[in-house]
Amino acid sequence: LHTSGVVFAFGGNALLCTSLYVVQRTCRARLFGGDLAWFVFWGYQLFIVMAATGYLLGITESREYAEPEWYVDIWLTIVWVAYLILFLGTIFKRKEPHIYVANWFYLSFIVTIAMLHVVNNLSMPASFVGSKSYSAFSGVQDALTQWWYGHNAVGFFLTAGFLGMMYYFVPKQANRPVYSYRLSIIHFWAIIFLYIWAGPHHL
Repeated sequence: LHTSGVVFAFGGNALLCTSLYVVQRTCRARLFGGDLAWFVFWGYQLFIVMAATGYLLGITESREYAEPEWYVDIWLTIVWVAYLILFLGTIFKRKEPHIYVANWFYLSFIVTIAMLHVVNNLSMPASFVGSKSYSAFSGVQDALTQWWYGHNAVGFFLTAGFLGMMYYFVPKQANRPVYSYRLSIIHFWAIIFLYIWAGPHHL
């Protein structure tokens, strides 16, 4: 409960709020979709409440960093797709021709977490009315998908997303531009190509 609270409640809300602030500021455009931002915000809070109450009641998949059961996973998928639409829609309507590097990192976090969440949480409910489900994978494949997800819960949720935050707020507070745009692009593609596939070392 406390790990998910720190990672997904505290960290997730920090990423959600700063990403929507930064994308508006750097694109010089208001958020896409009107009240879609409110749906994403309150939908994410509902996910946190559903996940936390499931932990307390023993309703979990027993998968590290991915404990919520199938009905909570479906709700988070809906909210996360709305978040992706909101973020991309704002980038597409930008008045600034250049996409600032912080938005690259935020977008990589949003897209990668969506992919990881869907694949890792593929499961079959045990009944039409029950909360229990069983993973679509078994054995080695189950372990590999779990730790592909678990590794990148750190790699993209707690690293790429927070790097996006850093690329905006550190230069802003220092009142200086990013030292090297080329290095920031190398940094971005290095993490995209290398970090995502390193999950098996957890086995």
